[in-house]
Amino acid sequence: MTDTNNYTVEVEAGNDLASPAWTALQTITFMNGAFYFSDPCLGSTPSRFDRLGLP
Repeated sequence: MTDTNNYTVEVEAGNDLASPAWTALQTITFMNGAFYFSDPCLGSTPSRFDRLGLP
């Protein structure tokens, strides 16, 4: 993902969009306009959704 430098976001994950229960995974600050994120639990559930929010 890319955005402006020094912008902080929180990556959250949930397994069901119909009744979401979001869990904070990581707080990330964009450095040089980008960041990399990998969900370590991806593949361990039938479905997995990620979203960005403000910390």
